[in-house]
Amino acid sequence: MSRHGRQRWRAAILAPVLALCVLGSLAPTAGAGGSRPSNLGVTGDEFSLVFSRPVVKPGPSLVQFQNAGEDEHDLVWKRVPGDHPKRAIGPVAPGEVSERTPTRFRAGAQYRFWCTLADHRERGMRATLRVRR
Repeated sequence: MSRHGRQRWRAAILAPVLALCVLGSLAPTAGAGGSRPSNLGVTGDEFSLVFSRPVVKPGPSLVQFQNAGEDEHDLVWKRVPGDHPKRAIGPVAPGEVSERTPTRFRAGAQYRFWCTLADHRERGMRATLRVRR
């Protein structure tokens, strides 16, 4: 198996594991308005991003980024069309996990995620997330 194939396979395996870790680490407390933040795990490596789920519900969501690669990576996102990119998480060292306090995702929107370091976005570290009820 090629190096690229092994990395994609590793990301596909790690994403569900990361999602379970995120779900298990959050206390079931209700936030303002009575709803719990949803969870979104993002796993990145050379050179891909994989979500723990392709769609999230509108409202607050805890985004957790796991760097499963060999290089340092960061994670930014923006609503499409819409707001300016924000440095959301990172940079994150290889093998590390970092998270962002709950971020509010808008109903019916799409968000583009990518790594801003070097040419990582152009080489495949990008993904689109959909938000719907």
